[in-house]
Amino acid sequence: MRVRDRFATRLFGGLSVRLSADQQQALQSLLVLREDQWRTPLDVLRTPPTRISASALVQALHRIEQIRAVGVHGVDLGDLSESRRLTLVRHARVVRVQLLARLSEDRRLATLLVFLQHLERSATDDALDVFDAFMSKLTLTGLGRRKKERLRTLKDLDQAALRLRTVARVLLDSGVSPAGIREADFALVDARTLEVAIDTVEALANEDDDPAVEVLVGAYATVRRFLPAMLAGIALEGTPGAQPLLDAWQFLGRLEAGGRGKPRWADAPGRSYPEGGCGGSSPGPGKWIFRHTPCVSWTVCSTH
Repeated sequence: MRVRDRFATRLFGGLSVRLSADQQQALQSLLVLREDQWRTPLDVLRTPPTRISASALVQALHRIEQIRAVGVHGVDLGDLSESRRLTLVRHARVVRVQLLARLSEDRRLATLLVFLQHLERSATDDALDVFDAFMSKLTLTGLGRRKKERLRTLKDLDQAALRLRTVARVLLDSGVSPAGIREADFALVDARTLEVAIDTVEALANEDDDPAVEVLVGAYATVRRFLPAMLAGIALEGTPGAQPLLDAWQFLGRLEAGGRGKPRWADAPGRSYPEGGCGGSSPGPGKWIFRHTPCVSWTVCSTH
């Protein structure tokens, strides 16, 4: 037992000595309950998000920022065994703050150091889980609204399609001379009615293969609520096949950062996702931002 105790003491001392005075103070402050709060900072940080919404995602991303602000993510723990690391993490995750505060200083600092580094990774996973669930919820809600809207306008679309069918049949009738096609068409459907039918089809028909794209194009304001924090707080990596998507994500990040490094619209990626995504288009501030921002986020969600 004494050998084990001496080993643990040496281990905890070896970990705590890697911390600067500022880092030690930052870790110690996590256990201090402020007068205007009912939970300690550590309790707040180790509580995962429980709701699925844009505001919950913003809070989950803010949680990552708070964890990183402690400033211990760069401390090297490569020589610490995985089993010992998991033991410290499990202890810090469930034990009451008061009990952590009663530990010896070296053990307390070592436990908080290991736990905070683990917590940054798990908090990132939590944020991605909320992001995944929220984008799915956003898509399903939008698809429901789209289905109701299409059912409401189905009669208008059918009538417009029937009028265009009448005109198309005349066009394909070999018995009508090319010179007389226009006259024959207008004899069946007048010009004004034909213009209205064309406008109806353009307004109601959807060119996208995936209906989720049409839904997400209108979700720009919702996505903007969490996108800046997500671009700044989460770094994405992928295989070479995902590079076009990563290019679009990084373009949004540089655009959000602003300053001298702000990219030009001429450099905006055109096709940034697999077939069935948002599709290619000529770069332009309005069209790219409002159409591609939600869709890039959705594609990240479906491929992460």
